[in-house]
Amino acid sequence: MEFHDRLRRRIRERAGRDPEPIGSVIDSQSVKVDAVVGAYTHGFDGGKLINGRRCHAAIAALGRLMGVKATSAGIVEPEAEVH
Repeated sequence: MEFHDRLRRRIRERAGRDPEPIGSVIDSQSVKVDAVVGAYTHGFDGGKLINGRRCHAAIAALGRLMGVKATSAGIVEPEAEVH
């Protein structure tokens, strides 16, 4: 992740922006998992009626990835703490 962070800073500087973004947008996607996946690693997304995992991503203003985290589908964005 260190290489990615350095690359993001360089792209922001070349665009005339502060090297560190001050905000981001967090979004997520729920995906189904196979029955052989351990029950403790997945959950139920009641909004999409999916039993599986959820991938949370934080995206900066220029569309660059700031962080990503995979959780149980029962976890919502405010609880994910994407780093």
